[in-house]
Amino acid sequence: MNKRQLRDVFSNKRSQLKEPINGDLSIKAMDNLINSDWYKKSNNIFCFVSFRDEIQTKQLIEHMIKEGKTISIPKIDTQVEKMFPFEIKSINDMQKGYYGIEEPKDKCTLVNGEKIDLIVTPGLAFDINGYRLGYGKGYYDKFFSQYCKSGFKIGFAFDIQITDNVPHDEYDVKLDGIVTDKRIIYC
Repeated sequence: MNKRQLRDVFSNKRSQLKEPINGDLSIKAMDNLINSDWYKKSNNIFCFVSFRDEIQTKQLIEHMIKEGKTISIPKIDTQVEKMFPFEIKSINDMQKGYYGIEEPKDKCTLVNGEKIDLIVTPGLAFDINGYRLGYGKGYYDKFFSQYCKSGFKIGFAFDIQITDNVPHDEYDVKLDGIVTDKRIIYC
């Protein structure tokens, strides 16, 4: 299957996980993440904010803030078609932004991407080799290669989003690992 076909398949799979299943699986994945060595060794964490039927991250973000981690979330600059990390101190530092996805408020501070230890990444599908299928805009691949080259990159998803092979191009950046509700995959 090509990327477009895979997007349809995995978007449909994910949309089948209605509440409370989505929430229960999100908590299991969160537990796997916060008990991982990747998380324990990280102080500066970049995390996506969940949207629609994605694996939920707000509870994860709140947990990380309570633990004293420095948390940044993405803000999309549509003029340059890039994503930038801005630090938040609480969930209240977020507002609706690009495509209705919550972003940092204007008062939030831009973070130096080279100081980020861990990048928690969304996607529609992930393969066991660390390649991800995003939504087609390339924001995360640009972020990885141009702005945040040193952080440990992990996918955060439901286990039903894991497949054997995701088609990838030369500009697709490979992840270092994937955390799901059932397992941790080292890539």
